[in-house]
Amino acid sequence: MILKFTLLIFNCIIPASVCHHVADKILSLCKESNVKKLVILTTQKILQLDEFDDEVMPIYENAFNSDPVTKHQQFPKDTKIVDPFLSSLIQMIQFDDLPCHIFTSPGHKATPGPANDYDGSCQAISQFHAVLKKWSRLHFDEKFSKSLTYRDPGSKSDMMYV
Repeated sequence: MILKFTLLIFNCIIPASVCHHVADKILSLCKESNVKKLVILTTQKILQLDEFDDEVMPIYENAFNSDPVTKHQQFPKDTKIVDPFLSSLIQMIQFDDLPCHIFTSPGHKATPGPANDYDGSCQAISQFHAVLKKWSRLHFDEKFSKSLTYRDPGSKSDMMYV
């Protein structure tokens, strides 16, 4: 059995005014290519930590139109997503009934620069890699992933990039 993968990496901020166009284009391409399942890896700031029953975990899995593929907990259903692109994409995925798995790493303690142990970004990257390797047999360079940084053009500060 041959599995085909397409990897899209967004290492940028997609403005709220155009994010629905980008999400729509991605889903249109998925339909044209007969994509069977969409897997999204994301880091999100958690604004309401008090809504989490347990301690904040390094990774969560939310499945839409499909059963979960890991034993990771779900992000609480009422968690506010402050990412207009991800919000638009999730709405479109649900409308189009496309099976999707979103693996989310909390980024509320993100610190400038490359991944580190203090803010949990090293653990999140390791978890992302473990999930991908077990589920898809894809291997990525973990050391390289942990060295990546994100520069916010608005504030001119480096932030972690997972």
